[in-house]
Amino acid sequence: MNAGLVDLFGDSDSSSDEEEQISSQFCLPPEIEKGNIEYKLKLIDPTPIRLEHLVTQLKWRLQEGLGEAVYEIGVSDNGFLFGLTEEELQKSMETLKLMSERLGASLSILRERTITDPSGISKKSLEILIRKVSEDSEFTRIRIAVLGNIESGKSSLISVLTHDELDNGQGKARLNLLRHIHEIQTGHTSSICNEIMGFNNSAQVKIRKFNALHDYFEYKKEKNFFQAF
Repeated sequence: MNAGLVDLFGDSDSSSDEEEQISSQFCLPPEIEKGNIEYKLKLIDPTPIRLEHLVTQLKWRLQEGLGEAVYEIGVSDNGFLFGLTEEELQKSMETLKLMSERLGASLSILRERTITDPSGISKKSLEILIRKVSEDSEFTRIRIAVLGNIESGKSSLISVLTHDELDNGQGKARLNLLRHIHEIQTGHTSSICNEIMGFNNSAQVKIRKFNALHDYFEYKKEKNFFQAF
């Protein structure tokens, strides 16, 4: 490139592109006021007044998410991933657990990110799911309808998800969903099936090899979250 042009306009756009790429790796979309997602740079030793404010804020985020809130720890309001040291993360998690306990909610770690700053120091940020079943609700339920062409794998997919057994490549998994003799003979379901995939308050999958009616009352009794296929 001509030296005069370099002096006027710089070497090329590659450097700015690299900077933009590096910046995007350490950024999330900016936090928005509404919704169930909250960014917190750190939550270390809050004062009693500050703690009350944090609990109120968490309660509002849970209401916005219909019982679920996602907290990004180690992230500023503009979405930049600063990260925290292990000690800072531990203290922030202690505060978040205290906030959750005040509201009768549970939390679980969804994602852990490692950020290395330009000086080579590694820090971490956490994505936390906080869940609380509403007082006037026995459980949280989502219904999912699975549609598709014949022999496209609908029954096999649902069976693998709800029974925790892989298919053998010859249709063994779908046998768990077949209810009639002619379905077993043809390998095709001719009736609507209802299967349950349940989760506990820590977002862990609960698989039970019982019938759907039994599962329904079990999850209802334990106030868990489940998906019905």
